[in-house]
Amino acid sequence: GHNVIAGIFDAVMLNPESKMFGFCDGPHGIFSGNYVEIDAELMNMYRNTGGFDMIGSGRHKIEKPEQFAASKDTCEQLDLDGLVVIGGDDSNTNA
Repeated sequence: GHNVIAGIFDAVMLNPESKMFGFCDGPHGIFSGNYVEIDAELMNMYRNTGGFDMIGSGRHKIEKPEQFAASKDTCEQLDLDGLVVIGGDDSNTNA
């Protein structure tokens, strides 16, 4: 969990102008616009601790047209260049 996030964070921060966001409680955070900017201070609080306490996890799915539209809006508002889904096969049904 946290070390996957840390690895992505370390790679993203090779460009000091980059920002990284974590969507709280899984897909629900994307379509509800519930996110946190992950900076070095936050990342270092969770590095090597395991789990997903930093941003939580969820069993939600992005299924309804309005959820897809809201997810797209959130990604556009944050001007994202990419979106990484961390999880197993169930998580990636939304990918």
